[in-house]
Amino acid sequence: MLTLFSQYKLKQISLEKFISLSGNHKNKRVAISPKLRAEILARDNYTCVDCGANKTNDKKIRLEVHHVIPVSKGGRNDPSNLVTNCSACNRGKSNKIAGKTIGKRNIVNFEDSISKIIRQGESECCEWKATARFSLKLQQHDKELYYPVIKSICALANTKGGIVVVGYDETTKKYVGINKDGFNQDSDKWENWIRQKLDHHTRREATWINGVRFAYEVINDALCAKIEVIQQSEPVVCSGIGKNASKKYTFVRAGAYNRSLDDPRDIIDYFSKR
Repeated sequence: MLTLFSQYKLKQISLEKFISLSGNHKNKRVAISPKLRAEILARDNYTCVDCGANKTNDKKIRLEVHHVIPVSKGGRNDPSNLVTNCSACNRGKSNKIAGKTIGKRNIVNFEDSISKIIRQGESECCEWKATARFSLKLQQHDKELYYPVIKSICALANTKGGIVVVGYDETTKKYVGINKDGFNQDSDKWENWIRQKLDHHTRREATWINGVRFAYEVINDALCAKIEVIQQSEPVVCSGIGKNASKKYTFVRAGAYNRSLDDPRDIIDYFSKR
């Protein structure tokens, strides 16, 4: 006998039917294996994705693996649904979907200056990138460098909204701006280019008309951009790039990181309980 998920994958039942029937069954908790736990901790650099605590700075910190979508709300032991938290952050979440309780690190205001946003640090609601086209490492244009910006916008739209800052290099702690992205410091052209990339990867042009807004600020002669992203009620699916161009991803924020919910059941659970 086929499982509900198999029937859905084989298109024997509709998505609506799958959601309805899935809601009638409680997930049973299955312990996270020691191997999977070690993989998640290593992936997150043994650092709490919410507060940044790690063993290097504090030997007494206890790190745990937390479900983004709780087991009680349909979450499973899939790597895309697991993140590293310190015991304090993990206890504060209980069985709530990660991100519902907003701490100080997650409060971000679009009207704040870019420098103030940077000082608050990256969080569930804030992400920054150095450039969108010019590679500081290679000192030349990189045709795929824009994708992390698009990925972050989609992740914020699928979570609680927030801000993406482009123009701050975390490595050197300097403002480099979008000056070298090749638009002669024309912010209108740069914005139109980003919007075109969003449209291309999501096929949701109408969503981004009011779903994002741009503002610019010159800091130390560097033209920096901040992009406000509005939370969307329905999943924003983003196509991949390069060899993964045919793949579809549903990105969400998990602490200060982007994660992809790869299993349709995770996507359904996340948005039905968000």
